[in-house]
Amino acid sequence: MKYKCEICGKSGSYLKISDKCKLVFCRECYHLMIIPGLCNELVREHAWGGKEAFDRVRLLFTYQRLKKYIKDKKNLRVLEIGFGKGFLLMKFLEQGHSVYGIEAGKLELDIPEELKKKAKLFFGNAEDIELRENYYDLIFGIHLIEHLDYPLEVFKKCYKALKKGGMVYFITPNGSSTSFRFFKGKWWFLEDPTHRRFFSPSSLKLALLKSGFRKTKIDYPFFDSLMLEINSLKRFFVKDLEKYGVMEKGFFYPLILTIPYFLVFRTLSRKFRPSLEIVAWK
Repeated sequence: MKYKCEICGKSGSYLKISDKCKLVFCRECYHLMIIPGLCNELVREHAWGGKEAFDRVRLLFTYQRLKKYIKDKKNLRVLEIGFGKGFLLMKFLEQGHSVYGIEAGKLELDIPEELKKKAKLFFGNAEDIELRENYYDLIFGIHLIEHLDYPLEVFKKCYKALKKGGMVYFITPNGSSTSFRFFKGKWWFLEDPTHRRFFSPSSLKLALLKSGFRKTKIDYPFFDSLMLEINSLKRFFVKDLEKYGVMEKGFFYPLILTIPYFLVFRTLSRKFRPSLEIVAWK
């Protein structure tokens, strides 16, 4: 069966990364698509596979990066797509901004009562939620766009919903990263059963340009998914996964010795960092 790239429309070819995993690869924009049934190497049962303490650290770093773009602006209308437990929305709420959120509920996380009372929350798939046009100052999603059924449709919806000069901000796994080529089928991001694709810098920029955005900036955040290398190494030593994946298997303490080496790799090569950060303005 032939597949077309969902971003550029060119024909995709199969990329075999292990005996149990093939992806569809676009040679034009380097986009990777995960086709159900073609990649079955250590896929966990549940969408949630993290630890709250690690997530809080990651989101704190993310919040600091977001703040450098909004600076000291007041009374912003902020929309998060895939807000999970609402940690970042609470941060914006505490700063006096008006906050809105969309959540499909796949993670099955509890939402703070204060957020329920003070934010306007929508529940369902982002493709199905109607958004007010020319309304928001900031729309963002952290490890969200790799899960969408129709990312271009959501990007176009974000463009229409933003005010003139508003921005979108996304963090997503980097399918062109050196860490992916290093770990191949053991790459931890392949564990999530709800992942549908891995963007490359080229395919992500192209997707936003096709959606109306004209100014984009791509970066490779150092502190995102700091456990990826450890969790990818753990996947070499387990034969099956429990409901919540390799993080449920314990820490494997000898692997701690590898952490400094991977941090050096991240320092020396931005392309080794496993995630992409993209900002785009209307």
